[in-house]
Amino acid sequence: MHADRDYWASTPPASANIDDTAGSEGITSSDTTLQTTPNCLSGQADAPCTAAKMAAFDLHNWMSDMYGTLRGSTSLIACATNVGVVSCTITINWKEQTVAANTQEAANGNTFETQSYQLVVNP
Repeated sequence: MHADRDYWASTPPASANIDDTAGSEGITSSDTTLQTTPNCLSGQADAPCTAAKMAAFDLHNWMSDMYGTLRGSTSLIACATNVGVVSCTITINWKEQTVAANTQEAANGNTFETQSYQLVVNP
């Protein structure tokens, strides 16, 4: 977000939902540009990218990294403008599956512990 201020600091979408549960990766947003994966690398069809396409490119790469690290996670990027200043909150949710206590809970028929991380960014 800090690297692509042309997009995020000017007119970001109200929200972007990033869902990689059950391996079905996808982004839904009020800005439909974020839902597609442009190829912004040099020499590719979409290069050079607009600020919105670069944001989409970055989000899809980030989603792929999240899927590799926290499979089954969901994320929400919610942006609001307060007195001309854009503030975005990034919330990541995932089910902890590697902690021994959660393994014991699962054996007893309980669900895994859901974890959450939240970060506020002013692009």
